[in-house]
Amino acid sequence: MSKDNYSKTQDSLCNLYDDMVDVIDNLYRLKWRIIDIENDINNHEVTEVIQSGVATVVKFKDGRKAITKCQPNDEYDKEKGILFALVKAAYPDWHEIMQRWCWHE
Repeated sequence: MSKDNYSKTQDSLCNLYDDMVDVIDNLYRLKWRIIDIENDINNHEVTEVIQSGVATVVKFKDGRKAITKCQPNDEYDKEKGILFALVKAAYPDWHEIMQRWCWHE
């Protein structure tokens, strides 16, 4: 092998090695992101739902709870109470989101 070909081969191998290191780094970061997502999902696990009158309380595995109440002129709906409690737990800034996208004038 000529000196020039040897140098090109060595450069190619070094570039390949760098690419492999980048792939391994990305896989490592992806692994930790998946673990973070799993933790987020597990923390949203519902452990108890309490319904009383026009109120719904949803308790989560991590100790949090979300409370929803029916508006005075609305008819209580069990499913909507639970769904809205889940939304409140997942999006603590839900009020700002609704203000921006629904309630603005």
